[in-house]
Amino acid sequence: MLEPSFFKEANDLLMDYLGQRGHGVNIQIQSNLLEMDEGWIKVLSDFKVTVGGSVDGPDFLHDRNRLTSEGMASYHMVIKNVERLKSAGVPVSLLCVINNDHLNHIDEFSEWLNSVACSVRLNPLLRCGNSDGAISLNRYYEFLKQIFISALDKRKNFNIEPLSWMIKSVFLGFQPTECSFSGSCGKNSIAIFPDGNVSACGRSIKGFDFYGNIFEKSLPELLDSPACSALLDRQKNLAASCGMCEIYKWCHGGCPQVNGLFPDKKNCQSTIDFFRWLQKDGLILFKKSLLKEKMLLQKEMKVLEAARSQLEDSREAGSYV
Repeated sequence: MLEPSFFKEANDLLMDYLGQRGHGVNIQIQSNLLEMDEGWIKVLSDFKVTVGGSVDGPDFLHDRNRLTSEGMASYHMVIKNVERLKSAGVPVSLLCVINNDHLNHIDEFSEWLNSVACSVRLNPLLRCGNSDGAISLNRYYEFLKQIFISALDKRKNFNIEPLSWMIKSVFLGFQPTECSFSGSCGKNSIAIFPDGNVSACGRSIKGFDFYGNIFEKSLPELLDSPACSALLDRQKNLAASCGMCEIYKWCHGGCPQVNGLFPDKKNCQSTIDFFRWLQKDGLILFKKSLLKEKMLLQKEMKVLEAARSQLEDSREAGSYV
């Protein structure tokens, strides 16, 4: 693992280079949060780094797949480091990889979500590489439904992705913000790998080559490469072939790492069914939850008003003694 001094030196170079060109910088890192000593916490705090930590839910779910190099459970180590980072003022969010096991423990997972004072992202375990327990899209969307319903029941704020952006997009008409669904793949980000290869993101994208290598070509040359152009053209082609779909404005063909150049339409039904559910049943549940929340707040206000009135009466009575 690199020392904190390397990060400080690299950060100074980055800030100097981009600052001279008028660019602001937001630094985010993803970590398993196992190695987090005081030196690293100080650096992350000093440079206002946002940290994403990998936590797959409560300990019995997390520790099934995320063990230390010695084969030991890691959950409590990770959560301890989450709290240390938060105490130092470092913004922390959590990334949960959802597999088939999670569907058997929705209640426990929901309770855990309710106890976590962080934003949380729920990603499905995809069918690639060594992914035992990979979850189908249909089961993943069923999981999201149950989490949505549970969050409403528990009066939990929707700081849960992808549900947060889905609610804003479907209920309020906002543009999807998640790269997989925003139709912006290849436009707003690049990934530079340790060997210098450059692509749209850290995922290996089906059917698309690397743009090239940063040690061999300039960044403008890489962004003008056939591979980059092909990725940008994907969205134009999808608009022509999928533009009439009822959920295209929320889907945009999905992530090319999952769906390739063109999504297989027989695999689209799970996504269509979920957004239909969110538009109808989900919206009804959401409205009922808002009305319930309004009534609870009104009751709380009445209690506060009564307490204030009682306090004022006691003060007036005391002034006559």
